[in-house]
Amino acid sequence: MVPVDLRPTAHQVNTNQSGTNNWAGRFGPNDERIIANELMTDVNDWVGGSLPSTAPFLEIAYLRGFRAPQVFIVPVDQRRAITAIDKIQLYGMHVFGGDIIDFRPVFKNVV
Repeated sequence: MVPVDLRPTAHQVNTNQSGTNNWAGRFGPNDERIIANELMTDVNDWVGGSLPSTAPFLEIAYLRGFRAPQVFIVPVDQRRAITAIDKIQLYGMHVFGGDIIDFRPVFKNVV
């Protein structure tokens, strides 16, 4: 992950096939693993990390295992009388949480 200003430099490093460049091609043939983050303001900083399949660092859990939002119809007895005529009230619920399980797979270089 690099600031937006460093995106061209990251592309150049990834595509430079000279013998001294150890980073050539590591971010995919079409730069698909280079992420330009507009929230990073310092053009000298960069962030790196591993693939989640190799070394996971974040865990996301869902309430009762429901990964998709649940949609419910409000029962008739709980609706107000003015909205009960020719209308169906719905409500949705999507409960999840996350936590960092290991800090080592993600790193940032602050220059």
